[in-house]
Amino acid sequence: MSGAELVGIISAVISIVDATIKVYNAAKDDAGLPPNFKTVSTKFPLVSMLLKDAERYINDKADSTITATFTPVLTHCKEKATELQQVFEKVIPTEGDARIERYFKAARAIGKGGRVETLMEGILHDLQLLTAKLPVAISARGQASLTEAIEEVKELDPSLPDGFEDAPSFAHSGTGAQNANTGLADRGENLVAHFFSNAGACATRSQCNEFASNTFGGPTKPVPMQGLFSYSVITANDSVIVQFRDPASPLDVGMVNAAHRIHSEVVAGCSYLGTLGTSPGLPIYSMKMLPGDNYLSISLSESSEDLAFQLATIRSLARFFAQSWQYNADSYVSSNILEECRSSFDNLITTLPSCLEKTAAWASEHTPLLDEHQSADDGRRSAAAAAAAQRRTVREVAIFGWALVATAAFIVLAVWVQHAQQTHPPPSTPAPKRNLVFMVSDGMGPASLALARGYHQHVARLAHDDVLALDRHLWGTSRTRSSDSLVTDSAAGATAFSCARKTYNGAIAVLPDGRPCGSVLEAAKRAGYATGLVATTYLTDATPACFAAHVPYREMMDAIALQEVGEGPLGRSVDLLLGGGRCYFLPNSSADGCRQDDVDVTSIARDKHGWTYVDSRAAFDALDGGHAATLPLLGLVARGNVPFELDRRALNDTYPSLAEMTTTALRALARATADSDRGFFVLIEGSRIDHAGHINDPAAQVHEVLAYDAAFRAVLDFIAASPTETVLVATSDHETGGLATALQRPDEPRGHRLAAALRAHSSHRRSRDSAAAFRQYVRDEVVSAGLGIPAADITEAEVDSLVAAAEDTERARTLLAHIISRRAHIGWSTHGHTAVDVNIYSSGGPGTDALRGNVENTEVGDFLRRYLDVDVDAITRELQAKSRRSDEIAGVMGAPRGAFDEYHAHLRN
Repeated sequence: MSGAELVGIISAVISIVDATIKVYNAAKDDAGLPPNFKTVSTKFPLVSMLLKDAERYINDKADSTITATFTPVLTHCKEKATELQQVFEKVIPTEGDARIERYFKAARAIGKGGRVETLMEGILHDLQLLTAKLPVAISARGQASLTEAIEEVKELDPSLPDGFEDAPSFAHSGTGAQNANTGLADRGENLVAHFFSNAGACATRSQCNEFASNTFGGPTKPVPMQGLFSYSVITANDSVIVQFRDPASPLDVGMVNAAHRIHSEVVAGCSYLGTLGTSPGLPIYSMKMLPGDNYLSISLSESSEDLAFQLATIRSLARFFAQSWQYNADSYVSSNILEECRSSFDNLITTLPSCLEKTAAWASEHTPLLDEHQSADDGRRSAAAAAAAQRRTVREVAIFGWALVATAAFIVLAVWVQHAQQTHPPPSTPAPKRNLVFMVSDGMGPASLALARGYHQHVARLAHDDVLALDRHLWGTSRTRSSDSLVTDSAAGATAFSCARKTYNGAIAVLPDGRPCGSVLEAAKRAGYATGLVATTYLTDATPACFAAHVPYREMMDAIALQEVGEGPLGRSVDLLLGGGRCYFLPNSSADGCRQDDVDVTSIARDKHGWTYVDSRAAFDALDGGHAATLPLLGLVARGNVPFELDRRALNDTYPSLAEMTTTALRALARATADSDRGFFVLIEGSRIDHAGHINDPAAQVHEVLAYDAAFRAVLDFIAASPTETVLVATSDHETGGLATALQRPDEPRGHRLAAALRAHSSHRRSRDSAAAFRQYVRDEVVSAGLGIPAADITEAEVDSLVAAAEDTERARTLLAHIISRRAHIGWSTHGHTAVDVNIYSSGGPGTDALRGNVENTEVGDFLRRYLDVDVDAITRELQAKSRRSDEIAGVMGAPRGAFDEYHAHLRN
């Protein structure tokens, strides 16, 4: 080989490395990738640099000796680089959990050296050999970097367990008799060891075995075929399998049980048993064994070629059906998909159990399911169909079993079932009675909770692990952006919950094109549930409004009030309203009214729609905590906002707390549905956390968060005592203020005087007898006594600012907040909202696993409708049909007042 040809090999390797770098850099994130991918990717620039150094040297100095010496080394390096590129190209472009399965397959195709760290180590050793024989070509710095890189890669934990190259599939264990050979058992043990040293590290194997044994009785034994993301055991009587899963890879229990209800012969029912181990804990599931051959037996009896073809076909069609059903409302693909997929689909039918042939035949003939939607098939349809003609039909399988629970095959079943039920609803047992409580902490981010927890622990002298109720029920996180901004407002955020759709900032249950979208509350009311809205802000504000009204701008509170009591296109959808904002329900001619017109909404509510009206603390107390409440109930307990909790406690005789309103609402709704086969849906908002964030007031925010936590505990207490299945889900629409705790300023001593800085304070009023006396009053009473700050610690500049702002309430409030924040070492980045992800909390229950991990805010809305089993889309169609007849709803939506720049316009008012 000539020097030019050797240079050509080097150039080829450089091109391969550069292309692989581009593949990795194009990835949106590292979700689902073993951490070794990132480490390996950091070595590509070094490899490229060293190869370029060698290329320049050989290009100038190459002779026959150099060519003979380095041709085999660089040829081997090229092979490893090519294999590494293939792995990256097969794995990186996908997203999420699919990546690890693709990595498993790609590495297995290469063989024992198929791990990414092994391939990179081979490339680095080739370069080290090149450097040793040609030291003048590589700089000393490059040689040192190479040595460090080799040592770092050597220290990496295996990204795949030993024996991965011989594993028959990436599935979980089967059910029934276990016919495993010794090699398979060894691979199972390797997988178990890998699981507990990585994804399952929050618990031990012995803890899992002990839990299964104590729960189901007797000793347990591991199933022979284990998965990378789970550990499964069989109970003593061989009747139940218990599986402990990676917290980032929970099972969709709702989907499995949906398939089980229709095809109980081949899909076992699945139950969620909680978590085990240190936070976040391993999710635990149980499933009854089914009679018949297990998947392990099937995989060992079929040829690897037939089995791979069968599974590839199932997964390909599963992806297609899952995506076609998911995008049912937004179809845009041409009508030729049925014919494109016909061959693959027909082949799938031949491999399904006989008991599913009727369902499969129905799906094949049901053109609308196929011809309107995008195919998720991976492009191998044609080749698979051609090969199918020459393959023997795989024998019918009596059971898919546990091995396929976590695969896309069940998605096929669930999608067929759900679409069939929507299109041709079969006779079925009614869903059990259930209640759903949805709580929103407006403006609360993770830092808000941390601040409130730390304060509470300090003042109550609690241990560091004595946390809030919310902490004990952390479930996942949510992304919050709206359709037109990375930073959402409360209107778009609440529309994501109520309609499960993205929209623009300011829209109240209206889509970006201006059409209304049905809310889960409206659909629940139509389905027979009792419904309620509770808030500490105006009931016409964005979050409660998005569940019971439809207007293009959130400032249209006159129209929102009318729709909430029953004057909207759908009539009355709400049974209980408790909160503030009384002024928007009263005419502008009344002393408390703030409407633009002279309409008395309270009179319309009472006289036309039969509402019971409550407008004082005494009337609220007469409800006896909900025991004496009559629905529909309109409780307007404040003219505007309910005061900040910090001030409300001193005004307890005037305003009820959020926890009191929560308990009253739950009891009233439970009492109203006692004899119904449907339960209730209620939204409860801790509204003023957001307001405290807008004015950067840490003291107000801490006490609002603690009040919200108290309401959360009240719901948990209700659930514990309720005979009806009740699920609680809580989240935030966004974070407000950009709160940072423990801010360290270079000019201040260390230590965070949180308790003193956040000491309870209240408003002070005094007539100014003289400038000097007023100044002393500000120092001694407002700041020192009111905020708990020693008089000696108050600066003259701070007093000057407060005196100057004496006639400007908002300015004075902001200054006081900054005085507190500075001393508590708290920082704020904005007076508006931020794009930070927010937490999701839950009591747990059917379907709540869908909210594990990091989800989009619209997925929270999807859960609400799924849990209640209500048809929100039908409400949307009805609303949109009525919205086209403008004469029918003339005046209901009102005239826009114009959108303000601020997210909370009423703060400006």
